[in-house]
Amino acid sequence: APGFKHIRLQVQPGGGLTHARASFQSISERIESRWQLEGERFTWRVKIPANTIATLHYPIANAQVLEAGKPLAGISVRLEAGLWVLELGSGEYEFSSDTLIAKELRDLVVTDARAGVGS
Repeated sequence: APGFKHIRLQVQPGGGLTHARASFQSISERIESRWQLEGERFTWRVKIPANTIATLHYPIANAQVLEAGKPLAGISVRLEAGLWVLELGSGEYEFSSDTLIAKELRDLVVTDARAGVGS
């Protein structure tokens, strides 16, 4: 049956936008994506149809990404252009991370870089 065999998911929180939801009814099943930024917590839920793979570009690189509240396991992950890139099989996933950690790490890198100037 025709349908999507590979999909790409990427979001860009910010600019006052704190949540979004999108879905698409493919020939086989519904593709779903919804994310929310609540306080310092970023959560992204996705549904990948059967017989489909997805490349997910996670928008927060400097934080531990959890899936269903646990460290990632059995998911291919790489860092690419400042984003975590995850390769997913079919199923439903709930990714989350603490954006405060990402902010603190970015601030730390900037502070360390400035401290090293002229040393």
